[in-house]
Amino acid sequence: MSRSEQLVSVIVPALNSGAFIGRTLQSIASQSHREIEVIVVDDGSVDDTPDVVSSFARRDPRIRLISRHHVGAPAARNFAASQAQGAFLAPCDSDDLWHPDKIALQLGALGAGPSSRGVAYCWSVGIDEEDAVIVHDWARNIDEGDVLYAMIANSLPGSGSSPLIRRTCFDAAGGYPEDVPNADEWQLYIALAAVCEFSVVRAHLVGYRFRRGQISSNIAAMADSLARTTRWIESRWPDTPAGVMKRRAYIVNRYLAFLAVRQGRFASAVRYRIAALRAQPAELFSLSTLDFPLMMIGRVFGLERYYYSFWRPPAIWEPARKLRNERLSPSADAPTR
Repeated sequence: MSRSEQLVSVIVPALNSGAFIGRTLQSIASQSHREIEVIVVDDGSVDDTPDVVSSFARRDPRIRLISRHHVGAPAARNFAASQAQGAFLAPCDSDDLWHPDKIALQLGALGAGPSSRGVAYCWSVGIDEEDAVIVHDWARNIDEGDVLYAMIANSLPGSGSSPLIRRTCFDAAGGYPEDVPNADEWQLYIALAAVCEFSVVRAHLVGYRFRRGQISSNIAAMADSLARTTRWIESRWPDTPAGVMKRRAYIVNRYLAFLAVRQGRFASAVRYRIAALRAQPAELFSLSTLDFPLMMIGRVFGLERYYYSFWRPPAIWEPARKLRNERLSPSADAPTR
């Protein structure tokens, strides 16, 4: 395999991420698969994000900063992809963390599968602003192969930092839709599932960060984008089974209820949870139903920690702990440009 065929282009949109992007870049630069380029598109930050990225770029020639006026994350991702040289794209949000073997394992999964496989995703944990694990299984799906209906019903990767995508498949899917800025990732994954098969690496390789004020906390904007994506699905795949769309309605409303609880908007949370149960009444009798009142109680007492043992504080995600003990420096085998 030639170097160009091994090159993975990591695309990172960044907006006012100075407090976190250093750790993100450190986790990317520490990948065991060394053939990477990292394209950071600063989307009009007014904090020290460009300075932090520039300091990393001076030490590691694989990292490149491009500064633009604010256009939104989907457009920033698409622009980064247009500048990429790799045969694979690996998107990463500017506050998330990667396990050091993430890319290597995903490349292995794609290489071991049939040529029709174009995306490899992995599992995630939810981490807080201090890198502590507050959601042990944020995304732990196992669907692979033809996953179109599974992707319509549930965003399998669970975050924008999970998938590794063949560039040819990304282009065939049309890139990130820029008219649904709060649901662009899920819509892209659905479009990808229509043009290629997926592989899954059954390991928690992404630390998906929950932080105050993140865009996904804008419930009204998120609900609008998800509704528009649903209408897009209905127009493009009108024969989608009713059961798939009901499952989608359940997942969407459950997620919106989760966001509402995080914001302390309990009345909205209850409305979304009721809408979810109307779509899938059988879920009323599942153990997952207990999560909702526990989250409500926790939020009342000021806890922003979910699904973990309340009798002990959450532990730092192990890959993050290792990063704290390391200092980023260009490796001898880091490619130069």
